[in-house]
Amino acid sequence: MSAIDIPRGVRKPLDMIAGLATRAEAIAASASVPTWMVFLAATGLGSWALWLYSDADLTLAYGDAIAHLNISRRMVDSVTPSFSQLGGVWLPLPHLLMLPTIWNDTLWHTGLSGSIVSVLAFGLSTAYIYRSIHALTHNGLAALLGSALFATNANLLFIQATPMAESLTIFLVLGATFHLLRWVQGGSLIHFVLSATFVLAATMTRYETWVLVPAGIAVVAVTSFQRHRSFSHVEGFALAWGILACYGIFLWLLYSQVIFGDMLYFSSGPGAATAYAHLAEADGLLPTKHDPALSAYVFGWSVIDNLGLPLVVASTAGSVLLMVSRVALPIKLAALFPLSLFVFHVASLTAGQSVVWSPHSFPNDFYNSRYGLLMLPAAVIAASYLAARPLRSIGLLVLSAALLPQLLALPSMAGGIADTQNQVKALKQQEVASAWVDSNFPFVKAGQQITLVEATIFNQGGVDETANWIGDHARDGKILVSAQANRTAIFMFRSGLPLSSFISEGNKPYFNEELESPGRHARWIVYQPEEELDALRQLMEPTGPAGFRLAFEGGGFQVFERHEETATAANDSSGWFRIEWISS
Repeated sequence: MSAIDIPRGVRKPLDMIAGLATRAEAIAASASVPTWMVFLAATGLGSWALWLYSDADLTLAYGDAIAHLNISRRMVDSVTPSFSQLGGVWLPLPHLLMLPTIWNDTLWHTGLSGSIVSVLAFGLSTAYIYRSIHALTHNGLAALLGSALFATNANLLFIQATPMAESLTIFLVLGATFHLLRWVQGGSLIHFVLSATFVLAATMTRYETWVLVPAGIAVVAVTSFQRHRSFSHVEGFALAWGILACYGIFLWLLYSQVIFGDMLYFSSGPGAATAYAHLAEADGLLPTKHDPALSAYVFGWSVIDNLGLPLVVASTAGSVLLMVSRVALPIKLAALFPLSLFVFHVASLTAGQSVVWSPHSFPNDFYNSRYGLLMLPAAVIAASYLAARPLRSIGLLVLSAALLPQLLALPSMAGGIADTQNQVKALKQQEVASAWVDSNFPFVKAGQQITLVEATIFNQGGVDETANWIGDHARDGKILVSAQANRTAIFMFRSGLPLSSFISEGNKPYFNEELESPGRHARWIVYQPEEELDALRQLMEPTGPAGFRLAFEGGGFQVFERHEETATAANDSSGWFRIEWISS
């Protein structure tokens, strides 16, 4: 009997099994649903999560969420309402998208103005990742499993219920990836233009997406050279794509130059990420600076904590498989396009321009851990490539194994919210980090959310007492406050007063005139002596603001009220001020 001779009694069952396997693969490849159904299902899931977290009063747990709402609101509710109220640190697109609804007090104070944007972005993200996986693997079942793996990530479900910018960023990254991939695969110039447009929008949402411009130019250059073998074509396509993609960056630099007289204000001005990094370094809490290995370690753990170890392992294997496959190089680069965000974050941590604290390393804490969530698109797309030929069946099993614990965690998510809140309240901050590392190994933590833990820990305490006092006592007259201090946005938001009651750095020339002559426009001054970035420090030292008395102190705040004789003198010295004072 030769090596290939198989007894007839055995050959028939083997042929039957092979036929079933072939039929199963054909069914898997053709198993697809309309994209609009994916969008509706994801939006429904996101809306359920929004209701869940709203009911638990957690959609505004991140202080940054309130700051985003206030930036948008200031454009229509301010002493000086205008587009200049966009500020100079956070990028403008999320705040501009809130404008159609932010004027409504209910949508502002509940955070729904921003959450609506996030939920819609989540639904569109799921639709785009479905299309991207389908285009890469030509496997409908892999696309369904991958999009489900993406949409049921517990950390993403929390973030997309908030007015934070991560959900919008993920949508724009995925839109850029899909259209770039389709153009590389031979699609029309429409995909070429749309990919650059999505990158343009992304660069006006979060700064790490600026790395997508050089990454995209590289993909376009390689693709153009492979198609045309002409450097003139490479130059033309790369320039056309790059100019459109970086136009948002140009507009932001121009805006910063016009408003602040410094096009790099976003990186050097008060409140910038680098300012907080310098403060952390001064306290010995920036160990990643000048250490690329530690930077990769810290950010890598933030990715694992947000995505779960099964998905990270699967995505690593999928990336390796894709790179060694016979797929054309431009397609490989386009599919791995979102991976460039990892490079950016490691470089930023190494340069000391940003801060990420992990419970897995010194200082064993939670800070900006949510940044790892931005790697979810890259991870899901790479993991889904395992379901392409020749490992189609194995890849589908891997995706199913990674998805199963996330699906099992969904029904108990409400209980998980309560458990997380109780644990954070019962333990000290360092103890929470230790508990996370000891009992929350990422392999089995699909329903436990590092983003929720982080938000709960940093849900600013001590603000409500002062905000309530101001809301009750300072309804007459303007309030001078520094918006650069960490808790100012929360304090203003929770006071219940319109933002037009406050004078801060963005209200020129009134803020500068108050620093020179306290009480000229404001009746109240709110100061945070423990905040190093509070711009009112020069008024307070050494004896406090002239003509003001301390009216309230608590929660790290000091509230000063102007003396009546000072108000009278100010009115007598300036006739126009009497009119402004009455109107305030």
